[in-house]
Amino acid sequence: MSWRTFVGVVLLVFGAGFLLDQLEVIEFGALLATWWPLIIIAIAIIQLVTRSVAPSVSLFLLLVGAYLQVARLDMLRFDLGQIFWPSLLILAGLYLVLSRSLQRPAEASMEDRINSFVIFGGTEQRLESKSFRGGSATTLFGGTAKGAYLYDGKEYLGAQTHVEKGFDCTTCHNVHALEVKTESCVGCHPGVKDVAEIRMGGADYDGDGDSSEGIRGEVETMTEALYAQIKVYATAKGTGIVYNPATHPYFFVDNDADGKTDKDDKGASIRYNAFTPRLMKAAYNYQYAVKDTGAWVHNGKFVIQFLIDSIEDLGGDVSMYTRP
Repeated sequence: MSWRTFVGVVLLVFGAGFLLDQLEVIEFGALLATWWPLIIIAIAIIQLVTRSVAPSVSLFLLLVGAYLQVARLDMLRFDLGQIFWPSLLILAGLYLVLSRSLQRPAEASMEDRINSFVIFGGTEQRLESKSFRGGSATTLFGGTAKGAYLYDGKEYLGAQTHVEKGFDCTTCHNVHALEVKTESCVGCHPGVKDVAEIRMGGADYDGDGDSSEGIRGEVETMTEALYAQIKVYATAKGTGIVYNPATHPYFFVDNDADGKTDKDDKGASIRYNAFTPRLMKAAYNYQYAVKDTGAWVHNGKFVIQFLIDSIEDLGGDVSMYTRP
């Protein structure tokens, strides 16, 4: 159960309870006064299952919730005041002794978005997804944010010029529908009917001979070129590769080069398991460019930079390209 679902269920239960109480069907206030510690227990259990905080914190909450529930049911045979301070010292000592051994490292996530909801704790996540959809904001800040893999010895553009001029997400997107407010582009780009036609610089970055196409076309051509080089490189290393943007983990084995994922003896797609460091970097950058569908407008020149560098690192010929 996700935290969003948990909070939703709690709100539904509370709403229904108070409604039934007003209709004099049940005495929800009395039930809540007796059983409210179960909320703390539920939070602790979800934390243990989802590993959203250190286990020691979850266990502490679980013990506190259990104690409070037993106390509400009047099942204690001793006075809390007699054991409170000694128990607190024992718990504090256990936490200091065990916290380092129980503390989990930054959790690696292959999800497309970071969705962290933490109660009574903290969390640290290390994103390893090749499809980080939050990259749109990252792309805006280019080499400053370092959302894509940036190669040593290369220089990268920083924040997109719109950001430097004070633009933010709401300048270009409708706050509620998130649709692009294309009418706001006309002021700086008169005569443009489609934002895809907007150019950023006069160079033919992708080397296709069309220096009049919009930056979108330049980025799309470079993205396709990187994918082609990824397949060439992977095949040369002995294991063909194919990409599926709709299925995790997105990269699969394709040894017969038919553009379809190879299957195992159970009919399941075989995930790609022969990544070299170079291939992993390039695959990450490819997925980054694909999943940020607005990468060309968010910071097209920056995207072209790391796409060209990825191709070059895989041994591809980049002499026909113009790196911004």
